[in-house]
Amino acid sequence: MGEYFYPKGYGREPVGCKIGTCDDWRYSRFEELLYLQDFADLSKSTDIRYCLDKGMTYRFPFPHEDYEMTSVERVVEKIGHRNMFDRHQFYATLDMSRFDHKDICVGVHPVGEKHAWNVNVFVPCVQDPANKMRHTRSPNPPFVIHIFGERRHPEAGHLYTVFACGYCGGLFSLSGEESSIIENSSLEPEIMKRIKFK
Repeated sequence: MGEYFYPKGYGREPVGCKIGTCDDWRYSRFEELLYLQDFADLSKSTDIRYCLDKGMTYRFPFPHEDYEMTSVERVVEKIGHRNMFDRHQFYATLDMSRFDHKDICVGVHPVGEKHAWNVNVFVPCVQDPANKMRHTRSPNPPFVIHIFGERRHPEAGHLYTVFACGYCGGLFSLSGEESSIIENSSLEPEIMKRIKFK
């Protein structure tokens, strides 16, 4: 299951790539999809033009993946070699109670019986301040955060960065007034410059 791009005029064996799954398009940067949209063979491809305003999540523009979009073939090749689940981890101090966290699934089995029947236990996220379970996390640690991708603002139309809790994967974004969180984080300067606020 997925969303695919195949270019026009490539005969019976088109060279294409997977651009996403459902509303998760993190194989592809937004600007790559803008470039490809007019070259799609719509008899085989997802209609990119229809989906650009539908709340999809796109790939974050990691600096090490930069290149010149000189041809459809080059863009297809770059997208086709990516892992949609790539993330970038960093540490920051912020109020994690403002964001929705998810339970974490932990597999447990009888002591010493690794091949015994596994039981899944769902526990609150360790970065959720509402979690009162006993754990070994220090009282005031920096939070583990992942850069998840980019989305397009439904009204304003600009792109903004989507972050995820490093443990439970709960998603959130930051406003421009919260830029100091990023400025005081462990993010590398070249990535920090590409963070976009909602």
